[in-house]
Amino acid sequence: MLSADNFQFNSLDSIWSLDANKMEIARWSISVENGKAERVEEVNLNKSLVRSLDFHATNDGFIVPDYLGTHRYWQLDSKGSPRQSYGTIPTEEDFKESSLPSLAQAWHSYMDYNPTNSILAMATQLGEVIEIYNLKENKHSVLYGLEGEPEFRITSDGHYIPTGIKGFCDLKVTDKYIYAVFSGQKFDDIKAAYQRGEKPKSGGKQIYVFDLQGRPVKKYILDRPIHGFDINEQTNTIVATDVNSDNPIIEFKISER
Repeated sequence: MLSADNFQFNSLDSIWSLDANKMEIARWSISVENGKAERVEEVNLNKSLVRSLDFHATNDGFIVPDYLGTHRYWQLDSKGSPRQSYGTIPTEEDFKESSLPSLAQAWHSYMDYNPTNSILAMATQLGEVIEIYNLKENKHSVLYGLEGEPEFRITSDGHYIPTGIKGFCDLKVTDKYIYAVFSGQKFDDIKAAYQRGEKPKSGGKQIYVFDLQGRPVKKYILDRPIHGFDINEQTNTIVATDVNSDNPIIEFKISER
């Protein structure tokens, strides 16, 4: 494997990986005894999906975001072909059809799916918006934080430039809760720091916790910013990445609710 944009651990002996450049999802069989990985399955994504940067395996296929702004996400069959599209970007602004791809870039979100409860959650990388899809009950809710929608401007050549804040850095859906790491850094402050010769730290220090209906449960304030993370609710332990450190893998305890 030369490159991978995302991984999904389905079990102790099976890992899915996504190569966005090749538009390919692969499954690897992991041997616990000797620590070796063997590529056992390949799925080529349909080219109409553009360049998928995220995915989640389901019982009968995959879920990937929509990057053209027409829908919110796609359900794919086991061969990587689009089966059905769902949702629209929950913006309250009006955009021309030609601007939808830029809108989709600005609303690019982290995504997680829990097959046990059929909850799909998405958290915007700009602004402060979380969407919750209950695929079993066909319900959809949108949570707007104080910072609201992603803020950006569209250039003359159709690209977007963020003008508000950095939003969420990652999220996880467990059997009972939704955890989301939030940054809140203003792009103006980041730009000013670089102009002073400083390098702002990347990531978020806040972890929001919601129930599966989107009701706030708790907020944790960390002593350092993190990006990707995983949580073990049985041991109240979080394993996370700190890209600002030479020792990027950290582990810490959280208090019980």
